[in-house]
Amino acid sequence: MKKLLFASFLAIVAIGLAGCQEKDSLSSNPSTTPDVSDKTGSDTDKNNSNPVEDFTIKVSDNGLSAETSSYTFATLQEGDTFPPDAKIRLTTDDQWAVCSSLNERYTKFTAEDPDVLPEGSVDWDIVTKEDLGIGNESNEIVAIDLMFDRELIKPGESKLKFETRGYNGSTTVTGKTTTICLDIIVKEFGTIEVPTYNIDLELDLTGLSDIIVETETDAESINWTTTDSTPEEEVYGYSADYSRSLTIQPTHPKVKIEGMKFAVGHSYHTWIFIEGEVRVWIALEADGFSDDYELTPNKDNSQSSLAVKKDGVTVKAKLGDYYSLDMR
Repeated sequence: MKKLLFASFLAIVAIGLAGCQEKDSLSSNPSTTPDVSDKTGSDTDKNNSNPVEDFTIKVSDNGLSAETSSYTFATLQEGDTFPPDAKIRLTTDDQWAVCSSLNERYTKFTAEDPDVLPEGSVDWDIVTKEDLGIGNESNEIVAIDLMFDRELIKPGESKLKFETRGYNGSTTVTGKTTTICLDIIVKEFGTIEVPTYNIDLELDLTGLSDIIVETETDAESINWTTTDSTPEEEVYGYSADYSRSLTIQPTHPKVKIEGMKFAVGHSYHTWIFIEGEVRVWIALEADGFSDDYELTPNKDNSQSSLAVKKDGVTVKAKLGDYYSLDMR
């Protein structure tokens, strides 16, 4: 009986030793070590937790549309404290009827290159019927403006994805994420290249003293200004001159603006302005005939429209009629 118990004990010990040897063999053999990376750190799981963003260009979705797929903006000009807006207007269709706000939980921007469009450099603003004067106190959304901070955006190119949902209104816009993705190009101020003509402007000031006497202005200052008639936000940062100005004295017989970079195909406004208790605007006329440019006073003679047709032109002008406003 004792032999039988002892034999059973030996058998149990042998089985235990065999189990230990099997565990040691598994732990010492790399080829049989269990791979836990698939559970705790696989590429699949990483991709699921950080999905790759889709930056496919999309100019229209779910009733929201951009005018084009690519937009170019300039950075802030040094010293410019009041730059024009840099924005993209997305317009809505009838699917957005009655919708008056966006669900901020689902509204966000994603930049493909955050070095170009850093966090906080883009914001949004809704545009309602009331804002556009097409509704009687209606807060229905007709557009969404994407606003770019010229001081924060950096030169380069990046896709920008805007996602949103309406907060109220049709389930078409409240129950589905609307996505717009556009190409954004940012340039240093003055480096958005456009075709230009290099021109000079020469102005004969004969009759200026007579106008000062006629209008009884005290003529605190007199300036000659030539400015692109295109809205500044559309040409901000272009390689052409947006505006040139010159301070003049009534005793000067002639003045000249040299080397103006005139944007090809654009029309510029040009005028003389006299600051004083009586303010005076003087339109300009062509001093002689030329096929190379046109200089046309407007109806109230407060300024003239200048169109140039070729490079290297000298625009010769003289004083025309004027418009005055008594500030006393």
